[in-house]
Amino acid sequence: PFKIATNPDIKITATSKESDGYEFLGFYAAGGTSPLNGTSLESTFKVADYIPASGTEIKFVAKYQKRSYLVTLDPATDFDGSYQNTTAASAGRASNLMGDEIKVMPTAGNHPGYEVSGITTDVVVVDLTGDAASGYTFKMPASDVTVSASYSEIKYNGLVATYIDGSEATGKTFGAMAGADYTVSTNPAMKVKAPVEDGYTFDKFIVVDKNGANPLQISDYNITDDGSGNKTATFTISAANISDYASASNEVKFRVYYKSNLYAISRVPEDKIAITSPADGKYTVGKEIKFAVLDDKPGYAFSNVTSDVTGLSISGDLASGYSFEMPASDVTLTASYSEIEYSASVTVNIDGVDQSSSDWASVTSTAPFKIATNPDIKITAISKESEGYEFLGYYAAG
Repeated sequence: PFKIATNPDIKITATSKESDGYEFLGFYAAGGTSPLNGTSLESTFKVADYIPASGTEIKFVAKYQKRSYLVTLDPATDFDGSYQNTTAASAGRASNLMGDEIKVMPTAGNHPGYEVSGITTDVVVVDLTGDAASGYTFKMPASDVTVSASYSEIKYNGLVATYIDGSEATGKTFGAMAGADYTVSTNPAMKVKAPVEDGYTFDKFIVVDKNGANPLQISDYNITDDGSGNKTATFTISAANISDYASASNEVKFRVYYKSNLYAISRVPEDKIAITSPADGKYTVGKEIKFAVLDDKPGYAFSNVTSDVTGLSISGDLASGYSFEMPASDVTLTASYSEIEYSASVTVNIDGVDQSSSDWASVTSTAPFKIATNPDIKITAISKESEGYEFLGYYAAG
């Protein structure tokens, strides 16, 4: 027991609860309104100073209160507005106490080419959950907290469309990306390939904005050639331009332009082959070419039509016409004819009457007769002057 003379010192010790979110306000006399010895956790009081009005128990009060802490967003421009204390809001107070739920919404608006990957705090927090879309929450620790946003590079890819003679060529994929997963910092040089294509000549590279508009031609300075005609263009993405060119799906759109080569069609013989389509006379690779062949060469019969291009397939017939797909080269079409084989006969006509059998005239050259290789039909008639007939000459039948 404490005694005024022989055991006068009352020593009181309080436990720090800073780690539990409380601050110590000091020791108070029972019913008192001011701390007796500041905020010291250990104090000694004299019995003589605190003799109760009645009874023998001297009462003291160790006062604590929940401590309020600060939340700092560093920097504030990396966040969408201020933080939210959802616990304090529901409790109708403004202070941040240990255990309160804090919500922050980081944004990548000031970091083009990057996306939010999380948040960091300068002290350990618990129950950290969330994502970039809905925000992050954590429980307030027993200390002030500085919150910063974390970012990771966005990976961009390219889409390449092929244009021929100024229009998009659906189904053709001449151009292609030379890589993938481009980033504004560590892998910014997007490379687009335009290989050599039979029947076409490379024209230019174009990059368009995220809306598919405002085409920008990639300069020759940024185009290389591998020595065989294959082209590669480099378009460098950066924090300054990526917001203009990348779509919502993180794709940059390119166009590779080609011009169709014009080829010639030769006809042998020219007067026997007539091109009927295309009407514009522009013969480009892949175009359907239609033509007709005339079978009106005297002494000859049409055989077939061929080309000088190996593997070129010609379909059709003499009656309906022919067609083929234009290759990546000039074409010579040749209509072939064979000589018609003819026989010959001679009928003797006496005084206007054909004789069914007579040896007065005969074909004396050898058949078959052909317009080029055996063109001469020799006929011999016998003079019948001594028998009272005169020879009037040879006539074509009829």
